Amino acid sequence: MDGPRPHRRDDPSDRDEPGDGPHGRDGPATPERRAVVLISSARRRSSHPHPAGSVCEHPPDTAADSMRPSKHNYQMYVNRCLIVPPLSYAMPGVDEETAEFILSVRNSSSHRDVLERLDSGPATPDELDQLPVENARSVLEELLEHDVVSATDSEFELTDFGGRVLEYATKDWNPSNEGTKRARTFDILADCEWHCSSCELPSSQPAKDIQMLRKEGFEFVQNTGQGQGDFLECENCEDTTFHRKMKYPFPTSKPITRQNMPNSFKQRVRDLYDHRDAFDGSSPSTTLEVDHRVPEVRWEQSEDFDYESMSDDDIEEHFQILSRKHNLLKSRKCEQCVETGKRPQFMQIDFYYEGDENYDDQTGCEGCGWYNPHEWRDALQAQLE
Repeated sequence: MDGPRPHRRDDPSDRDEPGDGPHGRDGPATPERRAVVLISSARRRSSHPHPAGSVCEHPPDTAADSMRPSKHNYQMYVNRCLIVPPLSYAMPGVDEETAEFILSVRNSSSHRDVLERLDSGPATPDELDQLPVENARSVLEELLEHDVVSATDSEFELTDFGGRVLEYATKDWNPSNEGTKRARTFDILADCEWHCSSCELPSSQPAKDIQMLRKEGFEFVQNTGQGQGDFLECENCEDTTFHRKMKYPFPTSKPITRQNMPNSFKQRVRDLYDHRDAFDGSSPSTTLEVDHRVPEVRWEQSEDFDYESMSDDDIEEHFQILSRKHNLLKSRKCEQCVETGKRPQFMQIDFYYEGDENYDDQTGCEGCGWYNPHEWRDALQAQLE
């Protein structure tokens, strides 16, 4: 999340009143004193130590001292607590702990009610007590623990981090146009449960929809060897089908992006392959397209190529050229592979120069004819000889 890190307020010594001593002085219960009790109990109940470098100190343990601190002690304690760093300020690209906390806020009307009230401006403990929220004090303690809320002399207010948490916990993050199949796919997956690609997701190409959502920063549960999903028994299909599960209904990872490929580089790749289609070796009259050997639906991170310094060997490792028709055909085959976990045959021949028809993360695309038709043909010819 963007935003400043917590910092010390103005020096409490500047606010001292004549006669204030280190232990304060007696007086009636005030909002300030009620607030410090909340903060004190929240900090005491924390199950983890304060981060290294933190100077957050617990207030006196006696009930009398906790209930009746001086303004000096109250402000000093609040100041010290406020420098404990929050979970994360980077969104998207947020860590799992922060994402889980935001998800818990999203699923709790009590937490959202408190945050929405503070979003309209600071509030005193008495004002927060008037909210129709069950266990408002425990909710506030948790929000203080995570630096979503901070305390001033007599009020609580939303931090910059808290404002972003509220946004992520309340916004509809569907990135697609309303009424489209891709938008309906998102709405179905937004409950963060497993869904059958065959009978629950409306698109005929769910792998493409998942690819687009991942490019927007949405994460999906991965099972080792199966990519973005898992094969599970579907009660409706009465069969084992590929299922999808969105991890969070908001973006948490950095978007997966494709680099802008310079025209000069594209021409270099075409020249390197003598303008011959990798699929069948033909030289069509139309301009051949530069294709990534690993399809975008299998990408785990954004492209980061230095096109100007790539060697011929680097180009041959990562790229090939295909006609528009064959490039689209390859895309469909790769999407089917993602959905079924079965690598498609090339030229209707059941042969793989690495691995077999079953996709696994260790082998990846290596060995499939669609990944590298040149090497596939050479390996097949070597076996025939």
